[in-house]
Amino acid sequence: MGSYICTCKVGYTGDGHSCSDVDECKGGNNLCDEIANCSNTVGSYSCTYKDGFTGDGHSCSDIYECSNGSHVCDMKANCTNTKGSRNCTCKKGFIGDGQSYRGRKGKHCGPVGVADNNITPDARMTASSIFTYHHASYLDRVNETRRFGKWCPKTKLDKTDYLQVDMGSVLSVCAVASQAEEETLIWTSSYKLCLSTDGLTWNSYEEANKTKV
Repeated sequence: MGSYICTCKVGYTGDGHSCSDVDECKGGNNLCDEIANCSNTVGSYSCTYKDGFTGDGHSCSDIYECSNGSHVCDMKANCTNTKGSRNCTCKKGFIGDGQSYRGRKGKHCGPVGVADNNITPDARMTASSIFTYHHASYLDRVNETRRFGKWCPKTKLDKTDYLQVDMGSVLSVCAVASQAEEETLIWTSSYKLCLSTDGLTWNSYEEANKTKV
């Protein structure tokens, strides 16, 4: 009788005469989900879900970016969901980091092609014949600047002439670009594509069951 008792409020510690804030986040004395961020506040704390997850911070679940469309994978890439994130990998026949940059510069999935001799070395481009060494097979690349920058066969009468490109591995060819020689305006008026995985057996590219020329 004739006295009193002082106790610290919830979220504080001390003898009641002097109280200090309890950092629940450091002591593990909180109810945040293990995959949530804990932020200490005066006398309390808050829980917020980490990137790649959703919830109220006390209970969090993974976001499936690949299925809900929130990923940034390129249209020519495969999206694989991971815990709290996703992986983007270019589909067969394309190279890059798998991500779409929506107009910004980046290593998004692009065509393998033959335009870059660092990707397709000169030795992988061969031909049945050449007009002169200025028209070697490996010069037949889009935007090639060496010599005349285009392949020409020995004559224009032999319809069996061919240009062959070894891609180095089995790839999906989605498109083919051709370009005329700027100086003389020489170009191939028609051609067909043949594909092979062993260099011995060749199959012509077809549309509607007919060889596309």
